[in-house]
Amino acid sequence: MAVAEVYDTLTAPDTYRTALTSFEALNELRRVAGRQFDPDVVESLAQVLAGRGTDYRHADAADYDRELDLLRRVDEAVEG
Repeated sequence: MAVAEVYDTLTAPDTYRTALTSFEALNELRRVAGRQFDPDVVESLAQVLAGRGTDYRHADAADYDRELDLLRRVDEAVEG
């Protein structure tokens, strides 16, 4: 949970600093892995995010209708 929380904080838009990209945030997490975080957990997060072209969406930037539509389509595909 701590790794996800820090990733969230690093990528969140804020008034006192510029948000990092997903790539930059993962590089920072890797930099402190082994000292502050379990390196395996950091790499697990990196694997989840790899190649998906998806930056974490913060609540103010999320398009919930689009996400719900995607979930509906996935459910329909699974049901066959």
